[in-house]
Amino acid sequence: QEWEASLAPFIKQSPIWRLHVYRDALFAFDLAKFDSRRLKRSLETRALIPQLYRAVGSIGANLVEGSSRSSGTDRKRFFEYALGSAREADHWYHGCDVVLGEVITAHRRQHLQGICAQLVTLIPKQFNLREETQEYSDYNLGNE
Repeated sequence: QEWEASLAPFIKQSPIWRLHVYRDALFAFDLAKFDSRRLKRSLETRALIPQLYRAVGSIGANLVEGSSRSSGTDRKRFFEYALGSAREADHWYHGCDVVLGEVITAHRRQHLQGICAQLVTLIPKQFNLREETQEYSDYNLGNE
């Protein structure tokens, strides 16, 4: 709630804000920005930062792009990309415990796993939004 209150109003007015998993992805992105500052202090974790930041940022970016698609097939594909990015980010956080500590790392990983759980539920629902397909023979091509 404190984090949400700190956001600019225009963010919460966007249609994507209604998608709860997007809110969680945006929160994860802000956490990754914060964590990156600590991770860059150690040679051991400095190399993880670009991978972690890209993977976490990609979750929300793919949700935004997917929700902008009109076909269920396209939405499903981008939501699957978001799921892959969340799983990848979880992997990169695994290596961050040496700097962030076990408690913070466990929090980040649990949050990402919650995003994964939401996406695993959301992705199959995109099939219900499929566009109708037609065969070429269904069209009157003026060959009658």
